[in-house]
Order: sequence, then structure tokens, then C-alpha cells
Amino acid sequence: MASPQVVDNISELSALLKTVYADGVEQQQNLAAMLYKRFGEAQIRFGGNSYEFPARMVNSQSVGARGYRIGLPQPIINNDVTGRVRQKFVYGTFDITGPDVEKGKGNANAFVNTLTDKMRSITESTLKDLNMQTYLDGTGVRATTKSTLGAVTAGLVQVDRIKYLRVGAQVNFVSSGDGQTLRGNNGDNDPGDATGVRYTITALNPADTNFSGAPSITVGKGVPIAPITPAGGGGAQASGDFLTRHKVLGTELSGLDALVDDGVYNPAGLILEDIDRSLSALWKAKVFQNGGSPRDLQLNLMQLAMDLPEIVSGRRIDLVVGSYNARDRYIQLLVPQKRFVDLNLDGGFQKLEYNGRDFLIDVDCQDDRIYFLNRDSIKKFGLFDLQFVEQTGGILKHDSLSAGDVFYGFMRIIANLGVVQSNANSKIVDLTVDSNYVVNQ
Repeated sequence: MASPQVVDNISELSALLKTVYADGVEQQQNLAAMLYKRFGEAQIRFGGNSYEFPARMVNSQSVGARGYRIGLPQPIINNDVTGRVRQKFVYGTFDITGPDVEKGKGNANAFVNTLTDKMRSITESTLKDLNMQTYLDGTGVRATTKSTLGAVTAGLVQVDRIKYLRVGAQVNFVSSGDGQTLRGNNGDNDPGDATGVRYTITALNPADTNFSGAPSITVGKGVPIAPITPAGGGGAQASGDFLTRHKVLGTELSGLDALVDDGVYNPAGLILEDIDRSLSALWKAKVFQNGGSPRDLQLNLMQLAMDLPEIVSGRRIDLVVGSYNARDRYIQLLVPQKRFVDLNLDGGFQKLEYNGRDFLIDVDCQDDRIYFLNRDSIKKFGLFDLQFVEQTGGILKHDSLSAGDVFYGFMRIIANLGVVQSNANSKIVDLTVDSNYVVNQ
């Protein structure tokens, strides 16, 4: 008697998962309003552990008029340095309980119905986080503490912003002294460790809720999550410490806050792509700051931010990006002049126009600034965008030890942003922020 054929149901379900949702993940990326997609792919080949390219500080060719029998211009000694852009890895993980997998065996509809909302949610969350990273500096810092954690109430801490935080996010507190030491030792642990440095955000508190004029967060641990003040492991948490997502310190995309900087306004951007901006002045973007003091936007300031990069780099600004607050500040400039303001939609973005250039409005842009970009100088360096990762035996992998009867899967992006001529860009910072954008974050 012939033996019945054995079917690897998990492999079939993994294939079904990819068949049903892979196109949807790609479609969500195409439809999402993401500044990341506005930049072209770099035509630089990956070598070793980075993308390497010569970053020319001075044109090595010499040009000049000469009189009769006068020596020709001498080529300048090569003054190139090597820029290196390294890949970053952004993950979105999901789990499926063993009973749900059992329901799906032989019943594809039940399996798909169970997962649809979960897959849409994890895709949206991953793409949203990627867009946030596009504006940050790659250090992983999402906020800076402005008080000692728990000084008022257990788990409560004042922060400078909550724009890049989310309820449910797992976070670490990092010492501002060395930028590495993790605070606390009484938080949650990851499987296999006992460091106790993982805390969960349970509330985002708008400005004036707990501190006058400033937002705050509440963190906790455990199941169910209860507010807790991190203990003294790694030194006592203090005002000025950094708040990062759990385990992401230094691993996020190099975003505009570092790419479009001079290394002075944001010290995290001093060494960019292995180039020291203090030694290579032409690797500095122009930053129009006001010493940290809020000021109103002015049209002549915007024109300088557009003109100066072209003067020093020879490249023309072709994209302006700002926040909702920047949009309002710009419109306020135009209304008294009775100039027509045409607010359109472009790829999910609100779009204005400034001096013949698109002015994109993005909710994830910092509230107090406007970026003036040359898109040809900023590139995507990557292997692929968000997609399912094939593990041994398929997308789903079983884990019955640390988390019970659960199957895990994940999606991943391997990419980074890089700049090939930093001084072709500029930014205006220290703009006055309407209090409603702070209070209602």
C-alpha cells in the first residue's frame, strides 16, 4: 500500500503569505507619502562593506585665459577624499500564534482573514518609521529628556518633542555624557539577556499637561505595563539624556538632519560618510540658524537658502520641503501681498510652489525648519525596499521556547540615504513654531 503524501503545511502557508501580501506591501510603498522615494537610486557599486565614491573638494582641472607665449594653466593636485555610505537595516516583525496557523491549514481564507489587518498595520508602521528616519540624523535619537525621569510621577519625564515617538514604542535612555551608556536596570529584558534597559512608552502627554510649555512621556514595564522609574544602572538618568528606540542606537538611516548640515549646528553630522567637515569646508551644507532663538520666516531668507548653494556648488535647488508649521509660516508671508496660494496634492504630499520649485509639505519634517534640496546630490543607496524575508523553510519560523506556541516572520529594508555633494543643499532652522503644533502632537 502506498503511503499518503506528506504536505509541508507551513511552507504552503509561507508561500500563501508571500503570494497574497507581497504585492500589497509593494503597493503601500508606492502609495505612501514618503520623502525617501523622491530621491533617485545611486549608480555607485557596492564594494566591501560600503558604497565608495570620490568626493571632489576642488576641481583638479585648471582653467584660465593666457596672453601670447604665456604658460598654460597647471592642473591642481588632486584634492579628493573618499566618501563611504554604509547600508542600514530596517525591520518590521510580526507573529502568528500556533492555533491560528492550525486554522489556516487547508483553509486559506481563514488564514488570510486572520492576517490582513496585521499585515497592513506592520507595513504602515514600518514605512512611517522609515519616513521619520529620512528627516533625522542616523543616531537613533528621537527626543532629548528635559528633566530627571520620575522626578514628578513614576515613569514621567519631560522631553523636547514627542513628534517622533509612539505609544507602545520600546525605548532606551542613553547617557548624554558618552552617547553610549544605557540608563536603568529595572526595565524589561529581551530573550536571553538580563540588562533591564527596555522600557515601553505608555502615554504621550502634550505640552502643559505635566510641564509648562513642554511635552512629556510616561514609560513602564511588565505585563500589564505599569509605570516605572528606571533605576540607577548605567548612572542616574538626567536631564539632557537621549531617548532612542530599543537597540537602534546609531543604526538608523542617515537622514536630512545629518546630510544637510555643517557639523556645527548638529554635532552628530560632523563626520559624514567618513569625511570630517571641520577639515573639508566644501562638505558643509549651509545652515541658516538663529542661535536657537525662534524667529519668523522671511522671503529674503528663503531666497538666500535657495541661491547660496548654487553659488558655492554650481547645482540648483529643485525641491523645498517643510512641515505643516512651515507651510503656515510661508502662507502668512504671501497673504499680505495678495499672492495666490495654490495647494495641490502630489504623491500623497500637500504641495505649494516657491520660486518655480515644488514646496512639499510633510508631517514628519521637523516643525522649525525648511530644507532646500538638490535631488541629484542626495541618493538612495540600497539593495531593495521593504519586502518579506525568506527564512529556512519559508517566511514563517516557529518559536515555542521563549514566547510560547508562536510563528514569527519579518520584513526588511536594506538601504541608506547619502549625499554626493553636501554643499548643494541648505536648511533654515529656528523658525517660530505655532503652539498648537506642540500642544496637539
